Amino acid sequence: MARSMIRTLSQDKTLDVPSPTFTLLQTYMVHLNDGDSTSCDIWHFDLYRLKDPEEIFELGWEDALRDGIVLIEWAERLGPYIPKGAVIVTIECDRAQDMRNITIAWP
Repeated sequence: MARSMIRTLSQDKTLDVPSPTFTLLQTYMVHLNDGDSTSCDIWHFDLYRLKDPEEIFELGWEDALRDGIVLIEWAERLGPYIPKGAVIVTIECDRAQDMRNITIAWP
C-alpha cells in the first residue's frame, strides 16, 4: 500500500520504491502539482526492527513530522510517539477465507 501511495504521489508509476525494512527509512521528494515547483518529502518508515521507541529520533523523526508526508509501517513500535491526529490503517489477513480486513481510524 505504501509503495502504491508513493508512486501515485510522485506521479511516476515506475519509481523504484524498495522496502525500508533493513534501512528503517526511505525518503522521496515529490512534486505535488504537475509542472508546479511545489514539492514535498515523503518519509517512509518501516519500524519492524526498532528495538526502543526512542530510536526513532536517530532517524530524523522531528524533521519528518515538520516537513512532509509520513508513512509508517509497524507504527505500534513508536509507543508514545505515534503522532496525534494520525490516520491509522490496519490490514488484517484472513487466510482461511482468502480475505483482507482493512480498518481506517482517526484516533
